[in-house]
Amino acid sequence: MVLKLANGRQFTAKRLKSVLRDSKSQAEYHCVTYYFFVGHDRITHDSLSRTLIDMKDRLVRGMDQRWAYVSAAMPFGKIPWIENGVTEKEADEKLRGLLIELAATRGRVLVALTGGASSLRTYHDDDGRPRAALVAPAIASVDEAADWPNTSVFNFAAADVALAGELAAAGHVVRVWGNEDAAAWQAAIDVGVHHVATDKVSAQQDPWARTHDDDGWPFRCIDTCVPIGPEPGAVIGIDVDSGDIWDEADSAWFVHDDLANDPDHQWRAMISTANSHVEPFAKGCLMARATLDVAAPYFAVCRTADEQPLRVQWRAEPGALSTAIEADIAAPDTVDPSSVAFVRLRVEQSGHCVAGDGSRDGQSWVEIGTHCFTDPLPLQGIAAASHDAGEVRMLFVELRRDDAAARSTLDFDESTALGDGSATVYDGVMP
Repeated sequence: MVLKLANGRQFTAKRLKSVLRDSKSQAEYHCVTYYFFVGHDRITHDSLSRTLIDMKDRLVRGMDQRWAYVSAAMPFGKIPWIENGVTEKEADEKLRGLLIELAATRGRVLVALTGGASSLRTYHDDDGRPRAALVAPAIASVDEAADWPNTSVFNFAAADVALAGELAAAGHVVRVWGNEDAAAWQAAIDVGVHHVATDKVSAQQDPWARTHDDDGWPFRCIDTCVPIGPEPGAVIGIDVDSGDIWDEADSAWFVHDDLANDPDHQWRAMISTANSHVEPFAKGCLMARATLDVAAPYFAVCRTADEQPLRVQWRAEPGALSTAIEADIAAPDTVDPSSVAFVRLRVEQSGHCVAGDGSRDGQSWVEIGTHCFTDPLPLQGIAAASHDAGEVRMLFVELRRDDAAARSTLDFDESTALGDGSATVYDGVMP
């Protein structure tokens, strides 16, 4: 890929490589890749769809490819022109300025429109200054890329994966959709496709359809990455294989503190679940419990693995049946009830009364239910149960007790089975 100068010179990828190598920015600005694809016919027209591009640090496909990433990250996808008479030093400075703009977009998303070739052409050819998105057309040959001079992102069906690989090798950013089996997925990876799109949404169900790396980072390197360890973050994971927290006795895993001397606390977390190809009533909970006996009184505020809204549930007396209250607290026309993920547990009155709350954003809370017990509930923490569905993963994000810092597994007094439950408990998004 080249940067065309108005005076006829070309600023080649080789020259850009030299600029980047000499720049202090080299270690800071790495790449662009696609994040996910979603149809949005209500906003765009002629079956246009949107592809969101997310800025990530770790995917590097060689220095010669970075100009493609820079141009894709620029506002409107425009390839900037350098005026007549500029020196190479001035051109170098302009490119460094592009890197600054690239840095400003990190952590944000850009929008690329796909499909609807005639509409993409109109959008591309119009004045780019008010443009709010990139375009990602499908083309029939590498040479046709020249017909889209303000575009560095191209979109292909799985049947055209070889052509997609040629465009990637030429320095463009490419997306290939329709990779619905392991062979198609691997073929796209083998030719260097940046965004491998599929309808297979669960890597647990279809392990080949995995976009994260072994350390849990949300994208995988196209070439070789220097290992930097697990993705940081205040996350506690529980991979649990158990029965359920329900009825007269429980089968689950419980990570907890013994707060008999000081039982009144507030706990809060965001709970992440698989949400696909999973037992709907598997659950992750904030729980307060009288004892570790499987039939002990408890109170929990839970997020189920799929399909159900947030719930509170409790067992009022030893060996009694459990009671539940479900609450759809999602605002209209926002997310599905099962996608609300923030929960809070409030233990009050010397551990005798407990309330469970839910939130759409972790800031504004809605009470789901409360119950007061004869005896206090001093054992407090996080619990997970797979509802007899084999191993299920629950992630507890930014788990906090009162106003203290987010917790890790080392901050708890005990991690133990309830009944016949078993689990792997770990810090981070991966064991």
